[in-house]
Amino acid sequence: MSELLLNTIIDKLSMQSMDINAIREKVENLPVNLDVIKDLQTQLSLVENTIQKMPFPEKEVKQLSFDLNRVISILQQPVKNEVVNHHHVPKLIYITAGLLLLLCIICSGWYTTHDKLQNYIAGDTKYRYLKLDTDRTLQGLLFFTDSFYNIHPKMRDDVIATEKENEERTELQQQADEKQKEADALRLKAEQKRK
Repeated sequence: MSELLLNTIIDKLSMQSMDINAIREKVENLPVNLDVIKDLQTQLSLVENTIQKMPFPEKEVKQLSFDLNRVISILQQPVKNEVVNHHHVPKLIYITAGLLLLLCIICSGWYTTHDKLQNYIAGDTKYRYLKLDTDRTLQGLLFFTDSFYNIHPKMRDDVIATEKENEERTELQQQADEKQKEADALRLKAEQKRK
């Protein structure tokens, strides 16, 4: 096996030497253009001198570097998508609501005033009707009441106090009647239990 390996290595080396010989021949056959190479060298030196004479834009490069760092830091933070809804009610709606409320208050005031006026008109009509009645005693009583009202200015307070007393007396009488009924019912039950 070692002979086989050795033969294979020798064959490969001989092939590479043939490749190297072919490359050498090609390189030797190439024309030597020293003038062109010298021309290129002079032009390269001119370009190098021109580049060295050009000022380096340090400020612009620093600004560019600063801007790039800032952009990188901004881009590293994710963008927050927040939707904030602001509901605005126009002033016209507030004004309209205020005027509507004012109109309701005015209408309720007119209705209340109209209702009171109707009560006064009804009371005046009843009083006039009683005066027109042909019964002399009723007319005398009305004239007496008119005169008494003119003489005694606190008559209204007295009438209201008397009405309250009558209401309280009526309520007490109703309570007494209810208690009496309860007492009668209890007596009947007691008599029924005795039997």
